[in-house]
Amino acid sequence: MSSLFSSFKGTAQSLTSIRRPWRDFFDITAVDIPTSSSDATTRIAQNITHFRLNYTIVLLVILCLSLIYHPLALVTFFVILLAWFFLFLARDRDEPIVIFGFLIDDRLVLAALVGLTVAGLVFTGVWGMFWWRLPSESVS
Repeated sequence: MSSLFSSFKGTAQSLTSIRRPWRDFFDITAVDIPTSSSDATTRIAQNITHFRLNYTIVLLVILCLSLIYHPLALVTFFVILLAWFFLFLARDRDEPIVIFGFLIDDRLVLAALVGLTVAGLVFTGVWGMFWWRLPSESVS
C-alpha cells in the first residue's frame, strides 16, 4: 500500500514539474500572427506540447463543473481521468506500452483515450446535454 502512495507521490511531483506557469499560459503578449498556415500548424503543435498539462487541467475543470449534477457521469469520467492520467500524462514517453509483445504507439494510446472519452460522453447521456445547449442557427 505504501508503494502505491509513493508511486502517486512521484507521479504528482513529475506532473507538477512539467506544468508550465499559468502566467506564461495566459500571456497574451506572446501571441503573434503566423506568417503561413504551415507556421500556424507548427506553432499550435508546439503550444499544445509545451502547455499539455495546463490544457488538460482547464478541460478537466470545465468537465467536472458541467457534470456536478450528473453523479454517474462524474464517476465515469473520474475513471476515464485515471486512464488519461496513467496512460498519457504520467507515463514516461521513453518507455513504450507493450501488450502481448506488441509495442503500442502514443498516437494509438491517444486515439483510444479520446474514443473512451467520447464513448463515456455518449453512454452517460452527457453528449446530448452539451449539444442541446449549443446555439443553433435557423435556416430561412
